[in-house]
Order: sequence, then C-alpha cells, then structure tokens
Amino acid sequence: LTSGLDCDILDIGDCLLPGIETRVRCHKIFERSAAPFASALVSREDLLPTIAVLPFKARMDDPKAAVLGEVLADDVISLLSRSIDINVISRLSSNKFQQRDSSLSEIGKMLGTNYVLTGRYTARAGQLEVHAELSEVATGRVLWADTESSAVDQSFDAPEIISWIVTRVQKAIYTRAVLQVRQQQLCEAAQGLIPLNLRQYVRPRPLQYYPVL
Repeated sequence: LTSGLDCDILDIGDCLLPGIETRVRCHKIFERSAAPFASALVSREDLLPTIAVLPFKARMDDPKAAVLGEVLADDVISLLSRSIDINVISRLSSNKFQQRDSSLSEIGKMLGTNYVLTGRYTARAGQLEVHAELSEVATGRVLWADTESSAVDQSFDAPEIISWIVTRVQKAIYTRAVLQVRQQQLCEAAQGLIPLNLRQYVRPRPLQYYPVL
C-alpha cells in the first residue's frame, strides 16, 4: 500500500476471487471515521470472559454451615484462577454480595463480570451435596446447572466436587465463546464485511478442552 493513506484496513484473510484459482490475501479499506472496529488497543486480559463466584448458600439455616459456603467458593475461585483463558473476580469483591439479595444485572454491573456462579449445598451425615448454577449477565440465561454429592470427613474437604464444578464451568464458558464467534461471523457476513465466496471457509477452530486436574 502507498504511504500516507489515511484509512483503516481490515484483514479479511485469504479469499477465492473470480478468475483466480488460488486464494489471495484480501483487505477491506474504510474511511477512518467509518471503520467498523475500535481503533484503541486493548490487552489480552480485557478480551477474556470474566466470572464472579459468590459464596454458596446453605439449604438449612445454620450459622456454622455459612462458613462452609465461603470455603467452597474460595476453593472454586482458587482453581478457576489457574486458567489463562478466564478472568476471576477476587473473593473480597464477591463476598460483598453474600448477605445481599441483588439481581444478576446489579452484580454484573458492580463487579464488571460476564458470568456469575452461585450455589447451594447440604452437609450432613458425612455427605456433601452441592447444586451449582452458572448464569450469563448479559442475557440472564442459565448456561449450566447441576447437582453433585460426595462423601466427606469432618473437615468437609471436597476436592472432587470443586474440580467437577470448575470443569463444567470452563466447558460452558468456552462453548458460549464459540457460539458468540459464529454469531459474529454471521453478522459480518450479513453486513458484507466477509465476502460471499469466503463465508463457506470461515470456521472457528475446533475447541481444545483440557479438564482441570
């Protein structure tokens, strides 16, 4: 391209053009004021999904059991924080909502999070049962919810349940991210940002999912 060109350029990848057998690298040029993308640079962390884990609530009113709910949430936060693909809100910020009856949108706005993980549990007779629920702030939809139980000792340490929750949460968030990519591609195709002859070649990369050990 010539120097001094005052415009924004969108790289749309290798395209098949009429009369040319091989693919050609193509770009689309926009006036700087009409570019369909932000010009400001953002960090990788700003593009990652963010999740807040609220203290789990006991199904029975027991002051001693309330402590266990905080411990469960802390363990989930600790394990989720090892992921390089998800931002996790600190427990100090999430714990503020332990005694509040806040809506999903309010939590998302105050914590700046995309997803909220909540849960309820029952602990008795050496058995711990946990019901966890992952919700998306933007839509209010429940992306995943399930119940798991495990035998525990007096310390109520349940690494199997924590690993189960984190694995399911990661899978749900990654699956949602893939769907959002596909939806974005459809929107760009409808707006003419992706050439017609390229639409059939645009596919998200296969999801490589690694369970938490």
